[in-house]
Amino acid sequence: MKLRNKILLLMSACMLGLTSCERRELEIYYPEKVRLRIDVDWLTKYKALPTGMTLLFSKDGDAVTQTVLSNDVKSTYVDLEPGVYKMLIFNQSVSEFSTFNFNEIDSHDRSYVRANQLTSNARKTWRNDMTYVYDPEKLGAATDTIAVTEEMLEKQVIFENYKNGKTNGEVADSAIYVYKEVAHRLTQRLYVKARVRGIKNMGSVQAYVTGLAAGCQLSQVWRLEDTGTLLLNTGWVQTTDSTRAGEGWITTSIPTFGFKSGKEYVAKRDSTDNEICFNFVLRDGSTAVFSFNVGKLIHYIGHEPGAILLRDDVTQDLKLILDLPNIADGDVIELPDVEYDQKAGGFDAIVEPWEDGGTFDINL
Repeated sequence: MKLRNKILLLMSACMLGLTSCERRELEIYYPEKVRLRIDVDWLTKYKALPTGMTLLFSKDGDAVTQTVLSNDVKSTYVDLEPGVYKMLIFNQSVSEFSTFNFNEIDSHDRSYVRANQLTSNARKTWRNDMTYVYDPEKLGAATDTIAVTEEMLEKQVIFENYKNGKTNGEVADSAIYVYKEVAHRLTQRLYVKARVRGIKNMGSVQAYVTGLAAGCQLSQVWRLEDTGTLLLNTGWVQTTDSTRAGEGWITTSIPTFGFKSGKEYVAKRDSTDNEICFNFVLRDGSTAVFSFNVGKLIHYIGHEPGAILLRDDVTQDLKLILDLPNIADGDVIELPDVEYDQKAGGFDAIVEPWEDGGTFDINL
């Protein structure tokens, strides 16, 4: 073998040896962070699986120091340095909501959402002197405090050494710590049901309800003290009563943030805290307006009226039923008899089988 070839062969061997040493050192990983797995239960309380979630971590204080976005809403991983963390989880990301805005999101304790104001041309309204807000999209959150210790970090270093073939006789059971969280709903549905006398004279209906929370604090799961006026303009259904001639029900529901802070219990509410107002367009094109103070009539579904404690095993949705004897006889919704005007629109008593009973959608 020529001298030149011998030199090249020797240089190649040396380079291979150096490269091998370098590569082996890179495989040995000494982490400075602890890997956590966050499992989130959305189904028990939130009752649905979102398409994504946001996790905010505040290390040793209130300011958010790390944000994690995940499409896997059941389980995700995060690497954290030793310290005490406040954790906040909510569905989706802040940019995916259009009915409310996130505020002070860089603070764990002060972060909150507030409903966006509804402009008069965004939806059909009949009271231009009112300030309306959007009914909110579904929002859920979970909070927890996590302590990441130096001991957790040391165990993870030992485990990493073990995985790479270097042990000192100590082996950790796991390098991943699991935290299980339950997401709660921050929005509720309000179901409205009202008895109407002379229902065959109705063409359409719109309504609004006042005094419900305009938003909520995220980490505290508290509703804001500020309130908004919500429209009930869509989804109305009327049911005629075949046994009580000329009477029936109108029903609908909307999402809300629920009662404002401090008004969660009936005992703390005045009747004037919430008002519901209906605007009926009759079959001849005329209108009839009815309003009621209902602060004492809105209840949690599954709770007895006036319940002092909220049971956790029932829904937190709300119901409002307007019917005798809930309201005074003089305040019952009773529509006047009118003649059908085809130009004005509405239901034709000849076409719709009012006297036979039944359920119908109400179109605006």
